[in-house]
Amino acid sequence: LDELRILVSESISIYNEMRPHLSLGVKTPSKVHIIKSQRKTLA
Repeated sequence: LDELRILVSESISIYNEMRPHLSLGVKTPSKVHIIKSQRKTLA
């Protein structure tokens, strides 16, 4: 069970921080989130 938790956590990290998504303009979800957060603070 501990190994499964580690693997799931790693998979989520890869999906959000390393794997670019075509639907996001070949950016990672984390990068898109940061960009949107910065736009909100500037507005």
